[in-house]
Amino acid sequence: MRQRWPNASYVEDTAGTAALARRIFDPKRWRAEEPLRVVLIGTDWEVRVWETLLRIPMGRLTSYSSIAINCCAPKAARAVGARSQNRSHS
Repeated sequence: MRQRWPNASYVEDTAGTAALARRIFDPKRWRAEEPLRVVLIGTDWEVRVWETLLRIPMGRLTSYSSIAINCCAPKAARAVGARSQNRSHS
């Protein structure tokens, strides 16, 4: 974040973050009428991959190959896996 917005001020908000984390990770707190907003910043292809990931139902499994097919790039399974792993560690 600091690389993207070097002049921004960052403020720790433990209570606000904890409340948001509970809402994200506790399915009992999910409400269709109160969707969580997600900002995706990446290349067009990365955003397509992330949007595909967001459509996977909770508790369901899929493969990198299936994600690639759904992103209109059937031969990109390795790239999907590489981007997913790189982003989760950054």
